[in-house]
Amino acid sequence: MLFSSKPLILLVLCSFSYFVVISGRITREIDSSSLEDSHKPRQKDPCCTDRTKNQDESDIDCGGFNCPKCRDMQKCTSPNDCLSGMCINNICIPSLSCWDQIRNRNETDIDCGGGVCQKCQDMKTCNIPSDCISGVCINNKCIPSPSCQDQIKNQDETDVDCGGSICPKCSNGKACNTSDDCLSDQCRVKFCQTCSLVSFDNGDFESGTTSGWTVGGGLRSSISSSEILPEYFLPGGTFYNTSIATSHSSIVTNGSDPTLGNLMPGIVEGGQYSFRVEDLVKGGYTSVISRQVNNYYCLDIYFSWLAVLQNGNHSSNESSLVVVQLNDLTTKESLILRRYDAGATGSSVDNRFQQKDNYFYTPAWQSEHLAIDNTRFGHDFRLTVLAADYEPTDQVGYLYLDSFSGLSP
Repeated sequence: MLFSSKPLILLVLCSFSYFVVISGRITREIDSSSLEDSHKPRQKDPCCTDRTKNQDESDIDCGGFNCPKCRDMQKCTSPNDCLSGMCINNICIPSLSCWDQIRNRNETDIDCGGGVCQKCQDMKTCNIPSDCISGVCINNKCIPSPSCQDQIKNQDETDVDCGGSICPKCSNGKACNTSDDCLSDQCRVKFCQTCSLVSFDNGDFESGTTSGWTVGGGLRSSISSSEILPEYFLPGGTFYNTSIATSHSSIVTNGSDPTLGNLMPGIVEGGQYSFRVEDLVKGGYTSVISRQVNNYYCLDIYFSWLAVLQNGNHSSNESSLVVVQLNDLTTKESLILRRYDAGATGSSVDNRFQQKDNYFYTPAWQSEHLAIDNTRFGHDFRLTVLAADYEPTDQVGYLYLDSFSGLSP
């Protein structure tokens, strides 16, 4: 120590305690630590810059009530610890935004939807149409805006991508509400179709010819009735004979049947002409006529027939025969099939027929009607009628055909 006659003020520092010494005498002790403690370094008070996690900090020098808020990815215990205001799983994360690549807030998908962020693109998750750019939310998915090429029945379409006030008209077989929905301008029972007599041009033989029909024929030979099939006698068939095909059947005009007379109605149902399949001469012949209607969209097919079968007291397999059949060529189904012969017992005809002497005959035109549902729209149909004499030559069988049409005769 220094001694002097003049007062000397000496500030003695000791760690974090200090004394004021005047003229060699301690006049004031600033820190009350003992002299022994004053020789020992004291621990610094905790602060927000000491690079130590202390006080109530949630991470080093941040968070809690005393220190600054923590940056993103630092630890936190509550949102108040974070600059972003977002504490998830005790980590500060960036503030919610529409570009954070996280589905948060009320977004319906990542960074879109929910009324805050931009609308969602197609196939993103949505809750309501306004979540989507397209404005269409179905089954919680944004789908493209309705159009006439989206392969979905929407807008005011009557069928997929057609009909209504916006899209093109529908093709045949498609659903419709009015004829304006259809290319054909025909809407019947809620389906577009083309139904007119054009489909059956000369179906009633009113041209006086067999135009539009295929005529066949041939010798029955020794074929049993049960084995006779119309296709055998049509062009290209095993028993087809051009001479018989062109000479044994014919267009007829109205009048009475030469065999049964007034027991049968006039041999033309409507108009001036009908067609007789096979002639009135005994000879063991078979004749056929056939007509096909393609891509058919009407609801009905009609035709009518009269038949005469001469009974010779023979077995069914030898007797005269008529066959009437209407087939769906698309599904390979027989939709109408009438097969009658003049067997001695009469068991091969039904109540359509009556008997006079040795003849079975139909006393009225037999009107056939096929009602077509929409499952058959666009199918191909074929009507085939066959008549055959007794084998070999004793009794005749023939049939009149008329009124093949899509409209009731």
